[in-house]
Amino acid sequence: MYRKILTSEGEYMPSYEENKQSATKLKNVGVSFCKRKINFFRDISFNGGILSLPHLKVDNITESSLLNLIAFERLYATTCNEVTAYAFFMDDLINTRDDIALLRNEEIIKGLVSNENISKIFNKITKEVTLAIFMDDIVGVNNKLNAYCKKRMRRWRANFVETYLKNP
Repeated sequence: MYRKILTSEGEYMPSYEENKQSATKLKNVGVSFCKRKINFFRDISFNGGILSLPHLKVDNITESSLLNLIAFERLYATTCNEVTAYAFFMDDLINTRDDIALLRNEEIIKGLVSNENISKIFNKITKEVTLAIFMDDIVGVNNKLNAYCKKRMRRWRANFVETYLKNP
């Protein structure tokens, strides 16, 4: 996936080094997921192989609420883009039903909405949105995640898990 950032001159430039791994692939590499006790969109961190995320309750109004918050961030220059950055980060994490099931098991995503609908929500939200400025703390998390996943031992572990430890 390729993201673009809109500059002040109206041109697009490549965005941050994004997380190219889904939640299940990160788990195979050895990343553990943890629910944050404080629930702000910007409270995403990665330390010592543990990715800490705020929990999100998904219901019938989640999509419209997130879209309204993103629109608010775009309209008012004094606000930062926490919700937009969170939506892009979660869209990168969620690619399959297994990703959502993993995040549900860790209690990061809660609610009665089906796994397919949750995936559609994040795909739809980030489809037409561009980032004006990306938050430094999420850029740092992505850089740490990518560095963690690039280590040879981590790649070998992921290959072993995907080849020999998956259910038939």
